[in-house]
Amino acid sequence: MSRHNTIIISAIMAASLGLLLVMAVQLLPLIREVIANTADESNVVEYIYAYGARGVPVLISLAALQYVFLVIPAPAVGILIGLCYGVIWGPLIFLGGCAVGNLFVFVSIRHLSGVITPRFRRNSKRKTLLPKEQLEKMKRPEIVVFLCFLIPGMPNSAVPYLFAATKITLLKYMAASVLGNAPAAFVYAILGNRISSGDHTTAIVMGAVILATVLTLLLFRQKIMAKIIQQGHA
Repeated sequence: MSRHNTIIISAIMAASLGLLLVMAVQLLPLIREVIANTADESNVVEYIYAYGARGVPVLISLAALQYVFLVIPAPAVGILIGLCYGVIWGPLIFLGGCAVGNLFVFVSIRHLSGVITPRFRRNSKRKTLLPKEQLEKMKRPEIVVFLCFLIPGMPNSAVPYLFAATKITLLKYMAASVLGNAPAAFVYAILGNRISSGDHTTAIVMGAVILATVLTLLLFRQKIMAKIIQQGHA
């Protein structure tokens, strides 16, 4: 790794960590107020309206950072955004953040090819869900990108790292990622909105259904991914 690339990566990580710290400081009062008033929807709505648009760029950044720091769970981010901004603005904010994160990682990987891209070893015995050889042969990689984001339990946070090394165009990648993320964005927003409204029963039922769906899909992830890859070759 060259000194120039090391400096760039260090700067990106430092900026991301700084952004996380700023978001924590900015969001803490909002989250605390929402949790304290879940039994009274009017107080929550009034406080969020008073908070205004200040939380929007913070939440967009948080949604974007899930692609930089893969440990940030997308469902938690989406539910938080829905809890704060409802079922109309919530999905738009979440999708905006996902688009920014995908764009940032995808373009960065293409400019730093081989530096921070996950390393593939042709002779490695370790099996991956999206082998490099399969990615290189795909005729329609945008279909695979779309399905990876659409289907719960798929490694969607790793998708920009993987597909930046393929021949897919930036426009097709961004379109597929946004469309694939859209259904989940609405589900998360609805769940968050139910929590902020004090409708905990509906929120628990929805959460249980989502968890059961994810666990079921994880059990068959290898078979599902094989089908997804097949679609990319069609």
